[in-house]
Amino acid sequence: MNKLIVIIIFMFLLVSAVAQTKTTTYKNKSGNPAGYSKQTGNKTVYYDKSYNKTSTSKESKNGTTTFYNKQGSKTSTKKTK
Repeated sequence: MNKLIVIIIFMFLLVSAVAQTKTTTYKNKSGNPAGYSKQTGNKTVYYDKSYNKTSTSKESKNGTTTFYNKQGSKTSTKKTK
């Protein structure tokens, strides 16, 4: 029973470490928030200053980032480092 509890705790910690979300705030010249992005894994979702979804991007393994509009249609791809 103790081994099961240890395994469950380990799995919970592993999943929570992998699924961390990073939030970034973009500001205009006046210092006011102009937009936000939330990154989970290799997917980033972009929002305007009212937290309305504007676009998403997803980086593949070969260093290419693909951008999608808020409806999910592909808009562009860019090569990254």
